[in-house]
Amino acid sequence: LPIFLALLTFCMARNAWATDTYTLTNAGATGREGPTQTQVNTAYAGTNLAGNVTINTQGIQEWTVPATGNYRIEGLGASGGNSSGYSGGKGTEMKGTFALTQGTVLKILVGQSGINGTGTSQFSGGSGGGGTFVVKHPYNSTDSILIIAGGGGGAASYTSGGSQSSGQNGLITNNAG
Repeated sequence: LPIFLALLTFCMARNAWATDTYTLTNAGATGREGPTQTQVNTAYAGTNLAGNVTINTQGIQEWTVPATGNYRIEGLGASGGNSSGYSGGKGTEMKGTFALTQGTVLKILVGQSGINGTGTSQFSGGSGGGGTFVVKHPYNSTDSILIIAGGGGGAASYTSGGSQSSGQNGLITNNAG
């Protein structure tokens, strides 16, 4: 089965013929802790993000908008973990176009895939996938939120009725319901 990694893509059209694309990932981090500065430096070496992403709090990548303009942001929540032949749910995909000003700092958390369950006994299901978040710094109102893409649910190994099930896909909603 394919693994759906959470990632975040920023696209800015410089003119009718050229677009700058910035793709942020979880930088190879696994588990519940996000990437370190060393992981980010290694992951983005040789890209247009090299030297431009800072980690002040582990797992939260900070990126400064390089030029004023409209940015298309696409965020993917991570898939949930698999268990006993059942797949974790897929994360959601959220997209939007935002007018951003040069020098604005964005705080970005890229979700990580859920951990696969081990064994076939009760309570060995996969964990849920992490959400992907993009907010403007400083976060001082809900207007600072740009993207939130929820992660998928982990697959259940055994439920109380003795059955197994795949994880639920993340939901897209406007009312948190």
